[in-house]
Amino acid sequence: MSKPYTFINQTLQSASSLRDSLVTDPKARMTTTAYGLGLLSFSAFVIINPLIVLYVAKFKLDEIEAKLTGTKMAVDARRNWSSNNIHARMFRLSMVFISLSFPKHWSKRGLVDLREINHLPRTLTRWVLIPGILNFFVVIGLCVFRLQGD
Repeated sequence: MSKPYTFINQTLQSASSLRDSLVTDPKARMTTTAYGLGLLSFSAFVIINPLIVLYVAKFKLDEIEAKLTGTKMAVDARRNWSSNNIHARMFRLSMVFISLSFPKHWSKRGLVDLREINHLPRTLTRWVLIPGILNFFVVIGLCVFRLQGD
């Protein structure tokens, strides 16, 4: 037999032995199932979380910015990015997220009014912080999946 055919036969034999071990070995089958379910739920999350962020940018951002009139970061972002397109809204939402994420850091620099941040309703704060923090974990998860493939 020539060399390419030998390689193909060896590959097919190893693939069939792997398939047989997955079918007969319950531990391997469970690991594969758990990995598949984890990947499926992560994929669903990668699709759903940006939709939530778009919803917040479209419907909740104006209400949040109306309550943050003394926060220089939000006011400047609204003034400089006043157009109503999705790019401007996403930038403004990211500035609100940054000001809500590290309020003490920005208040030392005079960019955030801590009283406004503390009096912002919890529901509005959660609409900004939870999807923003989860986006961070999505990026980390995508990096892990990418590095795992190498």
